[in-house]
Amino acid sequence: MQPFPYQDSEREARVIQDVLDTLRNKTVYDPASKEVTIIRQVKRWITHVLSDANERRKWWFLENVATKEIAASNDIIDLRGHVDKISAVYCPQRLRILSLEELTELRQLALTNNSNNAASKATHYAIESGHRIHLWPCPSAPVSLSVIYTRPMHVAIVPNSWEVIILNGIIGMFGQHFDKDALVDNPSLFERRYNYQLNNVKIPHHDTEIIERFKKTFPAFSTIAANSSTDTGTDYLAPASLTGIGYETLEAGDYPLKVT
Repeated sequence: MQPFPYQDSEREARVIQDVLDTLRNKTVYDPASKEVTIIRQVKRWITHVLSDANERRKWWFLENVATKEIAASNDIIDLRGHVDKISAVYCPQRLRILSLEELTELRQLALTNNSNNAASKATHYAIESGHRIHLWPCPSAPVSLSVIYTRPMHVAIVPNSWEVIILNGIIGMFGQHFDKDALVDNPSLFERRYNYQLNNVKIPHHDTEIIERFKKTFPAFSTIAANSSTDTGTDYLAPASLTGIGYETLEAGDYPLKVT
């Protein structure tokens, strides 16, 4: 699913030039040229401002849904791309999270007892390395998988209205201390503007946005389409080692997210 707002790969260059102009620095930013000290500083300031904003509240434009139908006997899914945190997994119902140690113990017990590691539905999941999803038990039939996750805060994916928020944050929290004399009027006004704008920026609530996007793919949370027609385990005996039975990837990609 396409995220919104769309990626603006030129926003960073505009913000950098705005900061330089506000500080009355005569440097003209050229992304192709070798960076000078002030450019490296401004890029760090952008990162710090976005990190500060992300710590204060949860932003709807970081939420994403990735979906795919996985084949039977596949219990490891690698969500590749820019992933910050996995929020929930549906396969087809919402799964409960376990630690990787607990799930590994279940696999080893199944292997030791030569018991079945396949069922009509997965009930639990564990996360390895922040993006690799392990399912328990292994689906015995093709099933729809849906993962809700967040991406890292990045200047390219914030809404257009954030350009002035980032500028005020950079000047207010860093620029006024770096070159106070270069700023007009009261430089502390930039920081106050940043705090006000951050607290009052008009955005849809992230829960509303992510639920609406989720419903476009799966109309009902309790009946997300699955091909399994039975709730009982099958006679299929599968190895239950840590490496899993089957392995699939689900591309999250760079900005913007593209999942097919």
